[in-house]
Amino acid sequence: MKTKEAPLPGLAGLEDTLSPVDLPPPGAPLPHPLRWTSEAIAAATLFLALFNAHAIRGWAYDLPPGAAGERVIGAAEDWYDATAALGLNRPVETMRGWWQSAKDLRFAGSAVEDVVADPADPGAVEGAR
Repeated sequence: MKTKEAPLPGLAGLEDTLSPVDLPPPGAPLPHPLRWTSEAIAAATLFLALFNAHAIRGWAYDLPPGAAGERVIGAAEDWYDATAALGLNRPVETMRGWWQSAKDLRFAGSAVEDVVADPADPGAVEGAR
C-alpha cells in the first residue's frame, strides 16, 4: 500500500500545508527573522554592558600584559566607574555580599579550621587532617 507524501509549502506560505492547526494568513507581513535576532542580541549586549561591568573589568585584567591590554584595562576601569556612578553595580555587589555572608557562616558544633598550605612544606596539609 502506497502512502501519499505531503506537499511542500508553496510560494503562498504555510497556509497551504497540511498543518493540524489551520491558521489564517497573517494580516501584515511577518518581520524578518534576522532582524528579530539582531534586536534580541543588541538588547542582551546592552543589558550585560550596563549591569555586568565587573565581568568586563575582570576579563580585561585577564588579558596578557602589554600596551593594548593596558588600554583595555583603562577603558574597562572607566566603564566600571561610570556604571558605579549610576548605581548599576549595586545589584551585583548586594548579591555578592549575601553570598559572602552565606559562605562566612559557621554552624555551632562544627569546628572548621582554615588550612593554608605552605608551598615550601608539601606535607603541611596532610598533617592538618
